[in-house]
Amino acid sequence: MTGTKHQHGYPCVDPDGDATLEVGDLVARGPSHPCTTFDTWRVIPVVDDAYRVISAVRTFF
Repeated sequence: MTGTKHQHGYPCVDPDGDATLEVGDLVARGPSHPCTTFDTWRVIPVVDDAYRVISAVRTFF
């Protein structure tokens, strides 16, 4: 990600143009600021290495 505005992101897939995104591709990202995450989301899913949701974390802000 090259920049974020709360829940909106601007992906930078490949500056050289060698890669593309296709329907069904998995895109992972992280929060730009913890306060945005805790203020917006009451529950955050926790995933394993295969991106399966294995638990959830409740947030309190």
